[in-house]
Amino acid sequence: MPDRIGRTVGWLAGLVVATATFNVHADLDISVLLKQQQQRTPTASPSLPSETKQLSSPSPKRLPQQQNATTKTSTSADGPTDPEGQFRLAARYDTGRGVDQNIGEAAKWYRRAAVQGHVKAQANLGLMYAHGHGVPKDSAEAVRWLERASEAGDTGAQYNVGLMYYEGRGTERDYKRALRWYQRAARRGNTKAMNNIGIMHALGHGVPKNNLLAWAWFALAAESDDQDAMRNRNMISAELTVKQRRSAQFELETLKRDVSN
Repeated sequence: MPDRIGRTVGWLAGLVVATATFNVHADLDISVLLKQQQQRTPTASPSLPSETKQLSSPSPKRLPQQQNATTKTSTSADGPTDPEGQFRLAARYDTGRGVDQNIGEAAKWYRRAAVQGHVKAQANLGLMYAHGHGVPKDSAEAVRWLERASEAGDTGAQYNVGLMYYEGRGTERDYKRALRWYQRAARRGNTKAMNNIGIMHALGHGVPKNNLLAWAWFALAAESDDQDAMRNRNMISAELTVKQRRSAQFELETLKRDVSN
């Protein structure tokens, strides 16, 4: 079986593999950032695919946070000095909201916020390096910033850096690290990570091949209406005996308990 994964692999001829390329079906995910902003910004777009947020243009849409009434922004002649203010300014330049869009300026201010520990700025800067958006494309820098945001608990970054390790982009391919980050994202409800963990169990990448666990992970993501996971679950299910399906259902119930804790 070839090491390179496409949308179809071997006997898993219908499985939707969320790790093909950055611009086909396995793009870096920005849905978590969008959802976080949607909680603060009523006009944020609610329309997000269940598997990945497709980046059809070279410019990922990163929405600014609204300023909390109690938040104080420190400024100098050069602009804000506090990381939250820097992040908001970066987002304005990135989206052209209230200013002329300037991706280079957006990258500059994301970086200033990121080096001060702003987690969303770190995640956005990682995406910019991954796509060459406002900065020279540099997958290694993308991994570095995404991993910093992941360590701080950003779920979208955890999925993204897992994908980078799985694909070997900006780093050596490392299935075990990919699985580690996917699992952390999955425990926080990221269905794309759940689907990709299922793929890893189905193909034996970084873990022993186990169709029962693959089915359970697909089924767990499918319960949140992830369409690709539903198709993957159905494909695996067709290969299982009645007894194996009962065992797979037991694995699913175990996963539910683990993820909820």
